[in-house]
Amino acid sequence: MQIQETMPLGVLVERRKIDHPWQEFAWHVFGVLPGARDDADWETISMEEKQAVYLAKTMNVDLYQRETEGYKNNLESGQPAIFVVLRQGEEEDEHEVDPFLITACPYEAADYLESGEEIVEAVPMPDGVRIWVENFVREHHVEQKFKKRRLRRQEDGLARRIPVRGGRA
Repeated sequence: MQIQETMPLGVLVERRKIDHPWQEFAWHVFGVLPGARDDADWETISMEEKQAVYLAKTMNVDLYQRETEGYKNNLESGQPAIFVVLRQGEEEDEHEVDPFLITACPYEAADYLESGEEIVEAVPMPDGVRIWVENFVREHHVEQKFKKRRLRRQEDGLARRIPVRGGRA
């Protein structure tokens, strides 16, 4: 049975006016907010001339027993983070980005960097979330013993020749 715990977090997204010939705004993850309302939908938190911060939506951070190694490395990094994955918004949307995923696992976040289509940003992990993740890791993490892999013999039975220094192969 897979052990899982969930915590809802509000995703704060910043829109900042930039001086660029093809793009009017830059979008960034501003932070995450524990205890945000479930029905958040691009609510304006602050609005200034060149910057706006929105509570884009509330999403669940899920912790899984099989990912405790990633959580542990995140916590031990010295700057624990929550990773937010943004995707391009639909054309009819007012916003150019849409929060797609939030995670405490840096390995899961790194998977989304490969395509180059998503924006992956790390924001500081709030203290309450950090304590929750620490408790989950303490309770469910099992250290994996390192196993050295052995080389397989070739199926055709031919031995590989390995040159020996100063001698013949």
